Amino acid sequence: MAGKSSSMYSARYGKQLEGSPPPYHPCVVKQWASKVLGFSSQYDYAGWSAHQILGEPKVFPRHGDFQGAWASSVWNTPQFIEVEFDVPVRLSSIHIYETYNPGAVVKLQGRESTGPWTLLWQTDHPTQVQESRIFSPILMEDSKMVKINQLRIDMNLSASNDWCELDAVQIVGVRDGTGSFLPVDDSQFVADMTLLVNNNLHSDVIFRVDGQSLHGHKAILATRSPHFAKMFEKEKNKVTLNLPQLTFDDLKAVFRFLYTNRLPSDVPLNRLTAICRASSIFEVPELQSAAIYKLVEGLTCDNVVSIYRQAQDDPLLDDVKSLCRKFMASNLKEMSKVSSFESLPQSVIVSVVQEATLSLCIHDNVT
Repeated sequence: MAGKSSSMYSARYGKQLEGSPPPYHPCVVKQWASKVLGFSSQYDYAGWSAHQILGEPKVFPRHGDFQGAWASSVWNTPQFIEVEFDVPVRLSSIHIYETYNPGAVVKLQGRESTGPWTLLWQTDHPTQVQESRIFSPILMEDSKMVKINQLRIDMNLSASNDWCELDAVQIVGVRDGTGSFLPVDDSQFVADMTLLVNNNLHSDVIFRVDGQSLHGHKAILATRSPHFAKMFEKEKNKVTLNLPQLTFDDLKAVFRFLYTNRLPSDVPLNRLTAICRASSIFEVPELQSAAIYKLVEGLTCDNVVSIYRQAQDDPLLDDVKSLCRKFMASNLKEMSKVSSFESLPQSVIVSVVQEATLSLCIHDNVT
């Protein structure tokens, strides 16, 4: 992209939102933009065109000047883009995937078809964020009563004095037939279920791990994990778990996920690879996904080599190794200053450098 910074480095390999998807609701619709209605400008007709904003993310969680996201032709004047979604909904939330210099979005408006625009959110203070993000602003209360299938995004790029790129946009809302009712917030349910983790209230099984007792509830554990379902067929009330790769705190974190579908926010990063492995033991693949998301969120140049080494010889952790290599390739300039990077096997270093070089070559061929 001529004239634009070619920096593709970020302190972290993207970031996922905390929490989980909205609770089930029969009329909730999640949808990506399906049509571009208008825009202020676009950098080209290919890799950075306005139509790159359509559909699911192609660049996120990477941060940098990558093809696959919409970029305007200039950055020193206000910019906008208008998109359409297939199904009109009463809004619950908006999620904008910003992958280069996030923070330029200053106004969101919505409408149904050709009706008047309704203000959904606004700020007078654009910012510059140094990593990709999913921007999910708190919408104006009245906006949740408005039915929309079109969205206008206004941007002020003055904070970065550089291009700001949008990868995708998603809206979540309730289709017609339910009035203004929105999905029930499940935070209280999660809080209540969290209280049951290692709680002897109505507990009917006790696990011994590292000399410590962990209280459980058979109905919950057996429903969530085929491993526990088979175990409880033996009708044991006290079970000694021989899992040397898991500490007591690791298993407690696994239980937290089984009870609430969330991992604790304070799980140490260096224990997440062990929890990934536990997903195959307990036959809960979603546990591995949750652990990998937390790993992605916490990767830095200082810890990525250590995480890679933890996963190095385990084929079950190929996804973790791939994410680590991508992170190192996307942050090669900073990684070259980290002493532990040079301690990696030569084949890994070569692979990382090749991936970084390939990304730069693709970039240069388009400019």
